[in-house]
Amino acid sequence: MAERTHWLGQDSTEQDSRLGIGALFASGSGLTVNPGVVAGLAVTQTGTASADVSVASGSALNQATSAIGGAYLEILDTAKTVDVLGANPAESSPRRDLIVYESGLAPGSKVHVVKGTAGAIPVDPAIPSQAVALARVRVKAAATYGGNEAIVNADIDDLRTYTGMRGAPVQVASQTARDALDLYSGLMVWRTDVDRFESYTGSAWRIYQPLASPGVQKGTASATLTAATVRTGSVSFATAYSATPIITTTLVKAGTANIGLTHVIEDLTTTGFSWRVNEISNTPVTVGLGLHWRAEPA
Repeated sequence: MAERTHWLGQDSTEQDSRLGIGALFASGSGLTVNPGVVAGLAVTQTGTASADVSVASGSALNQATSAIGGAYLEILDTAKTVDVLGANPAESSPRRDLIVYESGLAPGSKVHVVKGTAGAIPVDPAIPSQAVALARVRVKAAATYGGNEAIVNADIDDLRTYTGMRGAPVQVASQTARDALDLYSGLMVWRTDVDRFESYTGSAWRIYQPLASPGVQKGTASATLTAATVRTGSVSFATAYSATPIITTTLVKAGTANIGLTHVIEDLTTTGFSWRVNEISNTPVTVGLGLHWRAEPA
């Protein structure tokens, strides 16, 4: 079938529905998607550590085995407890088990454990073809538990990779995770390891460096009379800069007195500055003075 009815159509099939979802999340390779977690699905120990783990509510996207099979949007609407050591107790050697969200299974069994093989140097088991990995559970050798087999958060590694709708940034934790995506021109990612956006041009990655923190800060400061012809004031930035900022200032005065004034910025640091006003003719300064200032990253 070349033409498909979207998933809300009267004559749509299950495959049409998956293709409709896939079209919203499509990568650059036709009807395929970048599988991953859409939101949530963190794996943690149960409230009191036990042989189970708890999977938080959330959603995930899986690519159907066939390229024209569309995508599965899976939703876990409440936290789920998954048995890890009850059915498969610890063995004489350690092993690695995976918690996955697998599509194509009966409801209630999609979030489950994939048991690894015990060994002196255990490795992760294979991830099923229509599944995304949520976490790794590092099962210790049986003797280590001392008869009390319980999984704690320190035994759990977060393996979630994320996906997003076409055109929306995809969250990735590293360059390796970024490069593992199905790339297309215009793909935008948010690198959580370096806190920046990057976009793919079709042949290379373009990096968008974040603005220095903080950005522009500005305000108006008043001066205090400290001598007959001198006034001084100081300003503290609401948020400190990582490097000495650039300052621009404008001196303002109240009233119409025609006196010559100069002002100087002193002691500029990442947290603020002080300023001084001098009256050129050595006549006592009797007008109200203020300073409009603007600071921005260098």
